[in-house]
Amino acid sequence: MKLRLARNFEKLNSSYWFFPSLLVAGAIVAASGMIYLDWISQTTPLFENHFFEVSPSGARELLSMVGSSAISVAGVVFSITMLVLSMSSAQFGPQILGNFMQHRGTQIVLGTFVGTFVYCLIVLSAVRNDRQLLFVPNLAVGLGLVLGILSFSLLVYFIHHVSIFVRASHVIHDVGSRMEAAVNHAFPERCSDGKAPDKEFSVTLEKKLDSKGYAVKSIGSGYLQVVDWDALCGLAVQRNLVMKVDYRPGHYVIEGSRLMKVLPAESITDKDMMRICDAVLLGSERIYLQDPEFAVHQLVQVALRALSSGINDPYTAINCMDRLSAALAHLAGRQLPSRYLRDRQGNIRIIKNPLTYGGIVDAAFDQLRQQAAGNAAPTFRLLEVAATLGEQDLPVPFREVLKNQIYAIGKLNESHFTDSIDQEDFRERYRRALQTVARGSLRVD
Repeated sequence: MKLRLARNFEKLNSSYWFFPSLLVAGAIVAASGMIYLDWISQTTPLFENHFFEVSPSGARELLSMVGSSAISVAGVVFSITMLVLSMSSAQFGPQILGNFMQHRGTQIVLGTFVGTFVYCLIVLSAVRNDRQLLFVPNLAVGLGLVLGILSFSLLVYFIHHVSIFVRASHVIHDVGSRMEAAVNHAFPERCSDGKAPDKEFSVTLEKKLDSKGYAVKSIGSGYLQVVDWDALCGLAVQRNLVMKVDYRPGHYVIEGSRLMKVLPAESITDKDMMRICDAVLLGSERIYLQDPEFAVHQLVQVALRALSSGINDPYTAINCMDRLSAALAHLAGRQLPSRYLRDRQGNIRIIKNPLTYGGIVDAAFDQLRQQAAGNAAPTFRLLEVAATLGEQDLPVPFREVLKNQIYAIGKLNESHFTDSIDQEDFRERYRRALQTVARGSLRVD
């Protein structure tokens, strides 16, 4: 349930209607409250207003000017936002758009301008200057003036915010920070599942699941965004089941494909099937919540676009590699959780398809290594990144896959550099990377 709420909040957070709608609702409440407060101040001597007074015609002119200016600038802000989204999509890739849309600053600016417009409309409708009634909500008009000044300040902030966000270094840093946050969520410091079970027993159980387990099939298509492991484990304990999950967050699932195998097959009911499907949430796009590889792919996408012939910006690609090295070093400091989820008695209930060091390192290096082949600057930096990581306290699987990547870089580029200086530089960096990774301290997880 918590993961479903977190997934839905992620969707709302990346929309341009939810938070601005909250600000508009707040503007409606504020306008109503200020008008009521003004009415009390004019009918009760104890609450007389001596701070801000204006004539009915002045109030109308002021509110009309602030409201019309706010809605006009809101259109300009929306146009600038669409332009920035288009530029970001072309330069950094369409997957980066969600990061920009999730930035609260843009949503606050849009919501404030629209909210100011709505506030001014409501207060303007309350101004009365006829024979039956003379009423000017002075406090509400004064707050409208404050909102107009605040809106101008936010416009300056918005221009500054956009100019900072479209910088490649900011985008790269933002994606790297998201990756580290996703790693912290996916790889806890200490595995809460206890020690890994006996290998022979787990292999026997997995073979039994593959041969005799009931296949639970997907009822829809889309990216597997989150899996509610607590709900699945609770169902397994309640119904005395064992599950082997074929997919992990980030994989694309086709309708009718097998999600998992369940034992004993004869115990599965339609209600159990619905509970299992409810615990596996699909969507049209990948999200960070349980998918650190998504951030890796985003960084790699930015680097690949920078290395393309159309952009040809190797320094942005090098910036991506540097940020990847920091994120991978952060990953190396986390302990991989067990594949097995157990109940309180120590019995295996769920066998997961887990993330591995090798999978994330390969996702970071493979496409960059292939795209940078023959390009001296990014190839040299890849080797330097590998050497820098080799100096860290790495677990054995991480170090082994890193060594394989260095071998692949060497084999792919051994015939590319024809200039003697480039050849010598490449061999020196290649040799240093191999030696650093080989002699670095090993950590057995």
